[in-house]
Amino acid sequence: MQNDGSVPLTLAAVLETLRITLPTLTDAGRGRLTRAACDARLADWSARVVGHAGIDLRVHGLEAATDETFVLMSNHQSHFDIPCLYRAFCPRSLRMVAKTELFRIPLFGRAMHAAEFIEVDRKDRAQGRASLGRAGERLRSGVNVWIAPEGTRSETGQLG
Repeated sequence: MQNDGSVPLTLAAVLETLRITLPTLTDAGRGRLTRAACDARLADWSARVVGHAGIDLRVHGLEAATDETFVLMSNHQSHFDIPCLYRAFCPRSLRMVAKTELFRIPLFGRAMHAAEFIEVDRKDRAQGRASLGRAGERLRSGVNVWIAPEGTRSETGQLG
């Protein structure tokens, strides 16, 4: 098996994620967590993850984005889609709609809830509708929402 560097990159991404998870939970537990703090942590996290991966990320057209909030939709082919999207979208406030399974990860899931990420259970239609309602609440409060309508990463590169 050839070492393509994916294990060290994955480890670095996991460590960077822990680096923002713990202070987010601490601040939430003390009643001091703010949206601005979460936005700053996500901006720093995405810069570090993208930097570790050596990604040459170039963003064009962000200046055309208005001050209104909106829903971003994209396909999802890699674990690096998420930090790249956060990095590209900085400094605007952005939260993603994420599958329930991620919210079950100890500490990480609690931090996602505290940071206003939106949980969706893809097997429960009623809960899915409720999640879209929470996404609407986030939009009305000034947070942009990202969703991958396919619901999972593409293994083949083809859209689902």
